[in-house]
Amino acid sequence: MWLLATLLCLAPPLVGAELAGTAPLPKDPTLTISILLQQSLQQAPEYLELASRDEEARAHVTAARSWLAGRPSLEATYLDDQPRSAVGMTELEYGVQLPLWRFRERRNAAALGRSLGAQTEAWRTYLELTIAGRLRELLAELDEAERLQEIEQEATHEAKQLLVGVERLFEAGDASALDVAQARTALLTQQREELRVITSREVAEAAWKRLTGLQARPPGTYRETPSERSEISADHPWLRLLSSDVTVAEETVKRARTEARGNPSVTLGTRRSRGSDADEYNDSLLLSLSLPFGGSSHVGAQVSSMRRQQAAAQVALKTAERELQQQLHALRGELAVVTHSLRLTDEQVLLDRRQWEMTRTAFEVGEVTLFQVLTTLRQSRASVREHEMLKLRRDSLVVQINQTVGVLP
Repeated sequence: MWLLATLLCLAPPLVGAELAGTAPLPKDPTLTISILLQQSLQQAPEYLELASRDEEARAHVTAARSWLAGRPSLEATYLDDQPRSAVGMTELEYGVQLPLWRFRERRNAAALGRSLGAQTEAWRTYLELTIAGRLRELLAELDEAERLQEIEQEATHEAKQLLVGVERLFEAGDASALDVAQARTALLTQQREELRVITSREVAEAAWKRLTGLQARPPGTYRETPSERSEISADHPWLRLLSSDVTVAEETVKRARTEARGNPSVTLGTRRSRGSDADEYNDSLLLSLSLPFGGSSHVGAQVSSMRRQQAAAQVALKTAERELQQQLHALRGELAVVTHSLRLTDEQVLLDRRQWEMTRTAFEVGEVTLFQVLTTLRQSRASVREHEMLKLRRDSLVVQINQTVGVLP
């Protein structure tokens, strides 16, 4: 026991020591949720895809406005009997081949361009909802890390105060060296827990900087009002995007069927010919028409893969509707449980706090052991942590419900 007391006296003081860690992000009151959403949207890698989608839709609309079904081509044919009979017969044909639209093909091409434009707009809205989900998630993580750090700092302060009281009793001869060692161990354990939440906060802040590109965060705790929607509506951004995928797939099937049949074409040109060296050249107008026909088996083979993609888009839409509805019901059920649990933990926090204070007072007069004090202290801390985690979970569930029904912040 004498050796233990000597070691405790030589041990470096823990009271007043501050834990390492970077300073928290500064809070900027001008950062509203709309500003954060636009900033995060521009920082998102998916944002680069938006321009290419717009360009694709415009290209199809422009192509449908053309009078031709494709690019014109130049054709030329030259005949000469010089290598064989050498009587001087020559013939030269040249002209321009113009691909023509099939019946209703131009209208189908315009419909495909419009469906791609609608798909791009739906994708833009879905991207905003996706980025909003990431923003909501990180705001919740920052709030949780900040609140947990405050709780652990309070717990560390209490552990320090307990150690000071035990050391004072030890110096007065009313506590043992083992009690001091236990109080020091409790403080070290609590400081490790505080260091863990500090690290969690730094990780969340680093993710925040990557998402928004900002070096500050909004003040206060982020909260939302739960949506009153009980069902997933058809205008949900994700469902709108999947529905537009189905429409694009349908128009693509029509386009593929027409392309597989081939396009008629007209060739306009000139023919210049003569029968022999003694004849004069004759110039004439050249007009030819090409009409592809038959080949239904080849058409079906090329269209079948497009039909499979159409079926896959329809399956994805139905699956998403079911998953969103199930997720919404699960979140609302968990929110009801958490709300009820919060009312129970309110009283538990007060009871555990009162018990810890009573046990600490009893220890100072020698009625209980330090082990009992530490036990009630741990229980009080656990109750506070559980209560705060339930409140954070409640706020997170509200945000997740709004995200699930497709409501932007």
